[in-house]
Amino acid sequence: MLQYREKQYRIEDVLPGMTLGEDIGHNSGKSILNQGAVLTEKLIQRLENWHIAHVVIREVVEPTKENRSQALEKQKDFKHNYGETVQIIKQIFDSTKACKDIPIKDLRELAQTKVKPFLNESGLLNNLYLIERNDNYLYQ
Repeated sequence: MLQYREKQYRIEDVLPGMTLGEDIGHNSGKSILNQGAVLTEKLIQRLENWHIAHVVIREVVEPTKENRSQALEKQKDFKHNYGETVQIIKQIFDSTKACKDIPIKDLRELAQTKVKPFLNESGLLNNLYLIERNDNYLYQ
């Protein structure tokens, strides 16, 4: 999975093919270019004509051994937390089947302590995709 960083450049250092890391707006409040736009020579000249002095460029961060080991550790933590969460969900569902009572308090706590942090994870969909689906309660 590619990682990006945003870096500010002086307009005279910007090259065609670079990608904007954030929107560029005019003093009037109107949008000039949106984040993700790939700059061309003509667009760079227009930005200079509009007296835009700096732009934020999105750059690919080259993977290093340190970045890779951090990503693997993060993925391992995600998988562990995911497994714990699935077990709690299974226990709640089994309890609900047996008692015919829905433990709203337990579900609310689960959502706050386990599920909500997952939603704030960067790369959530990628991590979910990488989790083995065999013998997984949620996929049965």
